[in-house]
Amino acid sequence: MFYRGRNRGRSERSPMHDAAIAGQTQTFIDAFEEDIDRNSKFIRGNTPLHDAAEKGHLSIFVYIISEIPRLQRKHPTNGSGDTPLHKAAIEGHLDIFQMIIPSLEDKNPRNYG
Repeated sequence: MFYRGRNRGRSERSPMHDAAIAGQTQTFIDAFEEDIDRNSKFIRGNTPLHDAAEKGHLSIFVYIISEIPRLQRKHPTNGSGDTPLHKAAIEGHLDIFQMIIPSLEDKNPRNYG
């Protein structure tokens, strides 16, 4: 059993964040299925979707977007205004970038920087 999201402080990563960063797909899926706060944010405001996009973990990214039904949650912003699109572009993860672009109304989302 994983440590549930609601009981975490803002400075603690969830098991979902750890698995998304490490690229551990099955661990991520297990944590996702148990976590109450599936759209949890880490201290800088990154969601697991940001983490998967930034690290280029396509299988985790695909799993998240297939499980989150509303478009709004597919394009969350972090504390700097970055979306997963920004993270994928900055790190050069073209496969993830190309998955995101068709679903955006605004093809040029701006961050706060």
